[in-house]
Amino acid sequence: MEKKQFSTYDEQITFLEEKKNLIITDKEYARRMLLKIGYFSLINGYKEAFKESVSNQFQKGTTSMWST
Repeated sequence: MEKKQFSTYDEQITFLEEKKNLIITDKEYARRMLLKIGYFSLINGYKEAFKESVSNQFQKGTTSMWST
């Protein structure tokens, strides 16, 4: 099994925006939540309802709780 490479909070936010099409407008709040909760606990909790099954990206216009 291939190990996942460590990503900083900024890299995780960039990944969600660029690769998963999630709109995050409050990046500082996003960093705090990633620090407090962690990526997988935070994202896996609600992602299925908002993701396209074929592309595995968030539906167009999906915003995060970090958006103002």
